[in-house]
Amino acid sequence: MAAYFQRQRRVIFSATLALAVMGGLATYLDRNNFEGWKPNDWIGAELLGMLLAVCAVLAGWAKPRWLQWVGVGGMFVQNMCFLFSTPSVPKRHPMSNRNFFSELKWRKVYKAAVVCA
Repeated sequence: MAAYFQRQRRVIFSATLALAVMGGLATYLDRNNFEGWKPNDWIGAELLGMLLAVCAVLAGWAKPRWLQWVGVGGMFVQNMCFLFSTPSVPKRHPMSNRNFFSELKWRKVYKAAVVCA
């Protein structure tokens, strides 16, 4: 398993690096659409994405094994922070159980379902 991981390590962390780049582009391109953000608040969000990119580069391309583990540990800590800082139960919209289809029609879900069918 260790030999397989050594062969595939750069591919695995290249995907993680691509994820960080795509997330950064999405944040940058949508920076004006976040309600309540000041003009330069997107830079703080980008710093977290940069941390993911730096850890992916360390884990994927560093030669010393201890430096690879620093990168993997950094990604683990960041993932745990995201996991425990977001609510585990999403807020649900109140939906009337008495009239399910009128609720769907009001939310325009029914029309999309009929068009797709």
